Amino acid sequence: MGYTSQYVLENEKGERFNLTAPAPLFLVNVQGLGITTKRSYASLGGGFFRRIEDEIPQDPITGDVIYSDAAYSNYQALVSFILQAKLLYFCYTPLDTEYRCRVELNRIAKGARDGAGGMRANLSFHALTPLYEPVATEVAIDTGGPHAKAYLEHSGEYYYTYDDDLVYGPEITGDLSRQIYPAGHIPSGWLLRYTGFAEHPVVRLVGASGTVYGECHVLEDFDTGETLEISTAIDDCHVYKIVNGVTEDLVYNNKVLMSIDPYPRAPVDEMSVLTIDAEETLGGAASLTLYRYYRSV
Repeated sequence: MGYTSQYVLENEKGERFNLTAPAPLFLVNVQGLGITTKRSYASLGGGFFRRIEDEIPQDPITGDVIYSDAAYSNYQALVSFILQAKLLYFCYTPLDTEYRCRVELNRIAKGARDGAGGMRANLSFHALTPLYEPVATEVAIDTGGPHAKAYLEHSGEYYYTYDDDLVYGPEITGDLSRQIYPAGHIPSGWLLRYTGFAEHPVVRLVGASGTVYGECHVLEDFDTGETLEISTAIDDCHVYKIVNGVTEDLVYNNKVLMSIDPYPRAPVDEMSVLTIDAEETLGGAASLTLYRYYRSV
């Protein structure tokens, strides 16, 4: 018996609508999860060419929803689920890992009932993001060890020290840090939430090569119970201060240094380290969600 890929729709509340057989409605003939390129080339002569344009076209995700006459109320429930969602995600599990992308409805085209009483509706979505895997992880204070990989600064240059017993470790003792392993096909966005005391916190992403991918310098202080939220997701970049459920946009209020890229994304070709430090010792806690983007899975 072959393995069946799983398809699920999810809304902004985390509510899910299963479209995998043997559900009353199930999706078949799914297309649009592969790779399409849109490239233009200039001839250099002699059979040589140079790429001059490279875009990723917006291919729709399409499929046929199969259901029986007795399941018509489920079809109505599916339509209501899609149209009532403020945010809609198409979730795809080819084997054991679920990937998702944000979508909007393109069309639902209903067909006639067949001789066995079954019905078919062609379903099409506009994809607003690549497929991605959201990976939640905790960011812990790590004191390291004698053979930790030390991330250092000297005269504005960032570098690592090495020895024969090298292991990947934290940046600086007492800072909040997290190693990010390279994965995916597009640099990974992330969502960081830090809650606790901090004076002018700085969030920095540096590769194992010493490349500084970006720094978010926050020109604001935080008390115990207040939250700093930074998102570098391509479709939702922001820096927020959250106090008692009230959100302040720190970029809009000119409290983020914009001369350096405040929205770095984790590279796909080397290990990187994300750190939080501040003018005084940090004593709060942080959580990190990585968005590992894929062209196809």
